[in-house]
Amino acid sequence: MDQMLLTCDSLRSLEIRRCKMFSEDGLMDIARYCIDLRSLRLEDNEIDDNANGKWLHELALRNTVMESLDFHYPFNRYDMKDVTRLANKCTNSLVSLNVFPVSVSDFRKVFKHANKLDHFGYVIIDEDWYYRYYSSFRFPPNIRGLRFQQLHEASLPFLLPYLNQLRCPSLEVLVNHDTCGDEGLQVIGQFCKKLRKLTHRGRVTQMGLIALAQGCPNLDYLEVTLLDISNEALECVGTHLKNLRDLRIWLAIEETDSWLDNGIRAMLMSCSKLEKLDIGLLGRGLTDVGLRYIGKYGHNLRSLSLCSTGESDVGLLELSKGCPKLRKLRLRFCPFSEQAVATFVFSINHSLRYIRIDDDFLMFCENCTPDILTPYLDGIVSKVLVLLQNGKQMVQEGASTASVADSSQEQIQKYYDVVMPNLKAILVNANDKANCMVRAKVIECISLVGMAVGKDIFRDDSKQVMEILMSLQGVQMATDDPTTSSMLQDFLPYMTVVMPPLLQSAQLKPNMIIISANSDNESMETITLGDKRIGIKTSVLEEKATACHTLCCYAIELKEGFFPWIDQVAPILVPFLKFYFHKEVRKAAVSAMPDLLRSSKLAIEKGLAQGRDGTHLKQLSDYIVPALVEALHKEPDTEIIAKMLDALSECLQISGPLLDENQVRSIVDEIKHVITASSSRKGGRAERTNAEDLDAEEGELLKVENEQEEEVFDQVGEVLGTLVKTFKASFLPFFDELSSYLMPMLGKDKTAEERRIAICIFDDVAEQCHEAALRYYDTYLPLVLEACNDENSDVRQAAVYGLGVCAEHGGSVIKPLIGEALTRLNAVIRHPNAHHPDNVMVYDNAVSTLGKVCHFHRDSIDSTQVIPAWLNCLPIKGDVIEAKAVHESDAELLGSNNQNLPKIVSIFAEILCAGKDLASDQTISRIINLLRQLQQKLPPAILASIWSALQPQQQLALQSILSS
Repeated sequence: MDQMLLTCDSLRSLEIRRCKMFSEDGLMDIARYCIDLRSLRLEDNEIDDNANGKWLHELALRNTVMESLDFHYPFNRYDMKDVTRLANKCTNSLVSLNVFPVSVSDFRKVFKHANKLDHFGYVIIDEDWYYRYYSSFRFPPNIRGLRFQQLHEASLPFLLPYLNQLRCPSLEVLVNHDTCGDEGLQVIGQFCKKLRKLTHRGRVTQMGLIALAQGCPNLDYLEVTLLDISNEALECVGTHLKNLRDLRIWLAIEETDSWLDNGIRAMLMSCSKLEKLDIGLLGRGLTDVGLRYIGKYGHNLRSLSLCSTGESDVGLLELSKGCPKLRKLRLRFCPFSEQAVATFVFSINHSLRYIRIDDDFLMFCENCTPDILTPYLDGIVSKVLVLLQNGKQMVQEGASTASVADSSQEQIQKYYDVVMPNLKAILVNANDKANCMVRAKVIECISLVGMAVGKDIFRDDSKQVMEILMSLQGVQMATDDPTTSSMLQDFLPYMTVVMPPLLQSAQLKPNMIIISANSDNESMETITLGDKRIGIKTSVLEEKATACHTLCCYAIELKEGFFPWIDQVAPILVPFLKFYFHKEVRKAAVSAMPDLLRSSKLAIEKGLAQGRDGTHLKQLSDYIVPALVEALHKEPDTEIIAKMLDALSECLQISGPLLDENQVRSIVDEIKHVITASSSRKGGRAERTNAEDLDAEEGELLKVENEQEEEVFDQVGEVLGTLVKTFKASFLPFFDELSSYLMPMLGKDKTAEERRIAICIFDDVAEQCHEAALRYYDTYLPLVLEACNDENSDVRQAAVYGLGVCAEHGGSVIKPLIGEALTRLNAVIRHPNAHHPDNVMVYDNAVSTLGKVCHFHRDSIDSTQVIPAWLNCLPIKGDVIEAKAVHESDAELLGSNNQNLPKIVSIFAEILCAGKDLASDQTISRIINLLRQLQQKLPPAILASIWSALQPQQQLALQSILSS
């Protein structure tokens, strides 16, 4: 906000939407200094807990020219006196006022001053108020637009005198976020004959859609959410809306009464100007035949978005035969396989430039396995080569994306001699600043192609590429290193050439300019400010992001070899933790933090730190960790919050012991803030989920946001677990503070991930702090026992693992609960679905815990029953970590008269046949020694009887091992 004020001292219009953890500090400056502000809109922002509306008071004191004010604040976050004061001072200018829903009676004094007001919202007229005040209440005389949040039927007589004023025969654009129903659309169709664009987020039926189509023939943009739809309604749209260019229809119920193939065909045949089509039908509506109709009759379609549409791969392949002008395709929750999508992309015409499948096509390619891509490589490579030879900057840049090479791995080798010369040719010719992004993308592609074919094939070309970069040393390059992984070590001498221009690109400053509101410059990121927009050149931001990402890659791959550049890179990337102009810059900076610390630590340990000692790591940690914590507190993006927590956990693993108490305190306080803020965000999403106007698309977005929130909690657990493992019992005073935040996470109303994380943190405390943690058993252990039978498998796994930790370290404290523990474990182990893939990790952890009970609490159990039952569960194979721990158990479990010996030998044989998968080297050595002792001590007849019970391959394996 401060940077914006420096460039916009005569700001006239400002709109701020959907900002997270929104603070009022910037608005205070706006109110103080932008006294010519005429339009202010604040919508869907997550308001900071300390917000109190002081900015509005400041605005009311200073502003005399406000024309339009729109803010969505809870009524207890501002003072109505300030709204009245502003209306009084702006009596000759204020024409539009929209505030958070409050009773209209609160605005009686406002309306006395706002003589020119013609639009007002959001109105709540309740029944009690109507009977008490309506006779004396008057809207301003010029009112022509009202927006209602709550309207009682009894208040309609009060509104009738204003209805003639509210008819809008000249209205061209209408956006309605509320539900006005079919009657509302009928009124729009009756009175708004010139309407060109309509967005209606409330749910209506096909009857409303038909009335709208019949009454508004000039519509060229229509977005509507429907409760039902039919072929007749779609035919009506086609019959009457001949000028339609952009149609977005979403169905808000699970299925329709009939398939809509014929309706789509009729609509497309009549709407010949249609360029954009977005349809979401929630699993029923269009068959593969309907997709064929879209391909056949969508002659002018440039953008197509399909959600929950189609039946099989056949429909997508039929679609690929048509739509000759299609440039963008988005598929959401459609039943198409990856093979079908791959075939579509390389079968459709050359016009297609962009495809998104729930995420984007790059992610699709990156997730493809070689066996999926290999059948299509001939077509893919031939088309990529055509694009590389195109000569156009944008086309070359896009074609140089290397995900195909990365996914096809060694299969790309046979195309290497054709592809690499083209890539080098582009690199040589992209020798000016205008081609910086082409250069960066091509080098990224060269790098991944080289890694795919291997070091031996790529070596000569890699040196040529580095020589090309050296020849371009005088050019300001946003370059990337053409080698990765172990190859980078061979090219360290060239890093002195690559790094200077890379550091220069990383330090590029955003160049902000004012552009007109109707400008359509795709090369810029823009912020709308009334009739002007602030533009930031996208190429600059992308070059900066690419450079930061490359620096991060270098730090990851070079490890201690990156040490010479740490002191230059850290001061560049650390401030970018709060670079809010571009998300990718922040993400790259966040990812680099632990790798800078790791590089320093490894260089010091290996004597490669150029004479520097551990003081360098301490100073670097003191610079990075507090900055990361501060950035975490201000970060608005949930995805990046999770990444920051992940990076913080890694940093603590590297330099945690170097932190002082104040630094640990700041981390713990920030974790409290993260938990509180996350709960607040989830509460807001819960309200949105229950909203009446929630459509399918927003519902899916909420699911994605909830998944991101789960990742935040997962990383909270990682950070706290790392702190516990690092500081052990000395961390317990902080754990005492955190308990009030963790205990609520164990409630049954919380998500499974929250419950799992809370249990895992207790597991870490019990495992790392031993006797010092015993005081928490009374509080947490009953909850852990209950969670052993939780409906979620991840929660059960965390619980049974924690029970095992308590059995090992709990001593006499846990003995009274051993009986209940056995009951819980028995329910897990004997469950009918215990060996299902979703439950196998729970089963293995439960068997491991049972073994610990047998070992540490043998005097509290019936050994003749429990130990054989445990042995019958061995060996465990799903959780290899637990397997290696369990299979170390002592041989004193043989039982009386060696009754368990045949089973134990069978277990040993199975473990040895599995190699190192089920046991550590030390355990394997112990098993072999025990078997040799048995071979020497047991009578031959008993040994032969035990051996005969083994499978033939096990007998051969044991004979080979014992004879060597």
